[in-house]
Amino acid sequence: MQPRSLIATGIVILFAVSLSGQANTGSANPACVPEGESVYQPGVDGVKPPQPQPVKDEKTGTDVRAPFSLELIVNSEGRVCDTRVLKAKDPVSADKVAQYILANWKFKPATRKGKPVAVKFIMNWSGR
Repeated sequence: MQPRSLIATGIVILFAVSLSGQANTGSANPACVPEGESVYQPGVDGVKPPQPQPVKDEKTGTDVRAPFSLELIVNSEGRVCDTRVLKAKDPVSADKVAQYILANWKFKPATRKGKPVAVKFIMNWSGR
């Protein structure tokens, strides 16, 4: 193989590796819900839903266009692990809200039989 071909191949490989690291930016942090821990659905099997905790200096953007639906995973500590836009009138706006929730929101954990559990649920936003 010629030196130019090796360099070009190396650049393509580096580019592919860098893209693969960015492909799952919205996916759950693997350590967020430990392996083997069940993820429940609120209202099923006696699971009480998580309760959002107030966020200091919450900024509600005036550019948020409703309605939209998000899927959230909240771990047994009340931390948001993952958000995913399911449907939205304005997907860009909904994605911004999803990223904000992922970075800033905290919940009082969901419970099952009095013990904190991880849950996956849908949040519908209709606006104010």
